[in-house]
Amino acid sequence: MNKNAKCPNCSEDFERCRKDQRYCSDRCRKNASQRRDRIANPRNSRHSPTKRRENELLFDISLRIAEDIYTLPPDQRFDYVSEIVNTARSGNARLRNILTNRVFRYPDPNKKRLFHRSCPASYFTASEVVEVFSRLVWSSGLTEVVYGEAFGPPCISDEVRLTFARSI
Repeated sequence: MNKNAKCPNCSEDFERCRKDQRYCSDRCRKNASQRRDRIANPRNSRHSPTKRRENELLFDISLRIAEDIYTLPPDQRFDYVSEIVNTARSGNARLRNILTNRVFRYPDPNKKRLFHRSCPASYFTASEVVEVFSRLVWSSGLTEVVYGEAFGPPCISDEVRLTFARSI
């Protein structure tokens, strides 16, 4: 029996304990199994109706939040966005996922369905609005603010409110 072998998952040399042992550890064996399963059964919107529904719901909620922001009078938008941020900071996982989603944070202007009124030149996504809010009020990024990693009281002054209203 060949005692020395090379793990097909991590490429480490290891000494076999059994003649049919292929992986150096249970961890590598499980990782390889999961990788094979993901290849055989992809879990994305194209292949999974459940994942497609989940993503459509996230897109719809994001669009509704942006619609709410832009249909409010400019002087009320600051308080609405502040409420969204506080809700996300208090532990609302779905809202956190929407706000920190890469597709919404760095949207492709050609994908017009991401934007309010399908107009990327005039409107931000909800995540982009919250990013502007986070930079102005907390002097920190969206992720740090939403996950409660930004410390200190937020800076809320009339000047900050006015700057926010002009920015979005």
